[in-house]
Amino acid sequence: MTWRRVAFVLLLALALAPAARSGHELPVYPSYYPHEIEIATVTPERAAPLLLDGKIHAYVGSAPHFAAAPPDIFVVLDADCSIDTPSLRNLVDAAAVSGRPSQAINLLRPNRQSSPLVQLSTFGFMLKNLVRQRGLQRLAGRVHLTGTGMAMPFPLFRASAQTRSSIVEDLALGLELAAAGHSPMLVSNARWRSRS
Repeated sequence: MTWRRVAFVLLLALALAPAARSGHELPVYPSYYPHEIEIATVTPERAAPLLLDGKIHAYVGSAPHFAAAPPDIFVVLDADCSIDTPSLRNLVDAAAVSGRPSQAINLLRPNRQSSPLVQLSTFGFMLKNLVRQRGLQRLAGRVHLTGTGMAMPFPLFRASAQTRSSIVEDLALGLELAAAGHSPMLVSNARWRSRS
């Protein structure tokens, strides 16, 4: 059996395997600091300067309207993720040079004090976001967008407003962009981390 067949069988097995449950799932994932959350309605015109000034950290809605020039590259980072400066630069540079959406490797930080089920879930997350993504990049020339740790030229982000309202927006966005000739690519030297 060739390595491609082995990789295909392995990817197929991973895709068909049932999801592991860690026992701490929530129907909604709140901020880790709920007492600091303030929710307000903001127009797309008002969102851009607030994002640029760092006065808001999250915005849900249509693409912000930047009064002056919009940013060249738009980066998506979940509130519970952390990234180092070199990884952020590598991700932004990859999107700028290629003109394609770029996806960082998004991993959970292992916690040795967690239950075995949580540790197994962390391992499964690594398979999904590292092993599967690398395999997709090699076999298909594209990867899935994971919803965080992604960067893309702002015109691509702005054009995707309808897709971003989907319940599976990251998957739908990646598929829509690939169909339009902008296949997402993996940036192996950019890593996002979240707590497990």
